Amino acid sequence: MYIYIPTYKRLEKQPTLACIPEVLRPFTKLVVDASEKNQYEEKYGKEIVMVTQPEVKGISKTRQWILENSLSQYSMMMDDDMSFAVRREGKLPRCSEQDMVDMYELLKSWLDEGFIHVGMSQRAFNHLEENEYTEISRMNNVYAFNVKKVLDCGARFDRTKLMQDFDMTLTLLEKGFKNRVTYKYCWGQGKSGAPGGCSEYRDLSLMKEVAEHLSSLHPGLVHVVRKKSETEWGGGVGNYRWDVNIEWKKAFNRKKHGNGILNFLKK
Repeated sequence: MYIYIPTYKRLEKQPTLACIPEVLRPFTKLVVDASEKNQYEEKYGKEIVMVTQPEVKGISKTRQWILENSLSQYSMMMDDDMSFAVRREGKLPRCSEQDMVDMYELLKSWLDEGFIHVGMSQRAFNHLEENEYTEISRMNNVYAFNVKKVLDCGARFDRTKLMQDFDMTLTLLEKGFKNRVTYKYCWGQGKSGAPGGCSEYRDLSLMKEVAEHLSSLHPGLVHVVRKKSETEWGGGVGNYRWDVNIEWKKAFNRKKHGNGILNFLKK
């Protein structure tokens, strides 16, 4: 399973890559825009840099490109500004190198079991789940896929300009593929809106547009809301941002109920 870290205009700062232990580095790729190829190769080495085609712009198209150009049966994607922690005696200390390897192997084992999409909880919400994993749930920023099965069922990352991980998860749930999310391990992130990445083009107007688009793609499952925002996502302009509330389990149950109705009609 390869680890892909899409990154844009963050040459000097790669927190996620710094967390990847040496034993996993041969299976790790920084996925960079064609315009930044030379800078990244010079700083990090050609062997770790994977360059998209010039026409691939934006995080959604980049994630879809990664899926379609995966070097292995399983594909793991991580945002470029992550830190990682592990549950230990009621606390969340930073992951050691061995913890990172164990996390990688855990997600891979779930794909081996038959799941086609698996992920990791966010540190901020980790305390909400007592068990070490849950199913049919939100996952973003860190996740892994059975590439062929995802492509075969027609799920895509590039239908929305942002929130593409929400769209992908909902699509797979609606198609009847439940996910599994680890709460033994979790990711943390610096303040949203840092220079680089999708912050280069994301603003309140685009957030509103994408939230409404996502809602139209998944009617009855995605609810557009305004949330208080002091400093992030263009905060200060009304002190709010557009976001979504999502009914994950309803997405999966809709598929089950839909099958029941179809089976009834066939009879």
